[in-house]
Amino acid sequence: MADFIGQANVVPARVEAVNAGTLALSIGGRVFDVRAVKGGSFARGDGAVLVVRPENLTLRDEGEEAPFTGTVRTRTFLGGRMEYDVALACGPEVLAFDPYLPGKRMYAEGESIRLSFDPAVAVALKA
Repeated sequence: MADFIGQANVVPARVEAVNAGTLALSIGGRVFDVRAVKGGSFARGDGAVLVVRPENLTLRDEGEEAPFTGTVRTRTFLGGRMEYDVALACGPEVLAFDPYLPGKRMYAEGESIRLSFDPAVAVALKA
């Protein structure tokens, strides 16, 4: 299960390449270019973690293109948003926030979904 630091998801990854200010992280067979934490020292093959906030994860319907697949474990209605605890197929659990709007589709517990994120709003830390 991924740890939560405040309201951030921490997903285990491996460094595939080190670029100027960014890292190519391998997670579940996919590679993402994300910025490295300032002052961090990384090398190819190092363990790392991807840190992404729950509001920066976008839920997608089955069949839509997205890098992560998972299953909704729990959902909680909190007035202006839905909180989803999602078990990713690649292992960890993440928390995703989805704004609640009348008529908007809500995902059921046990339902398969896909998640995506903008790498510009994520950061890589040393594992």
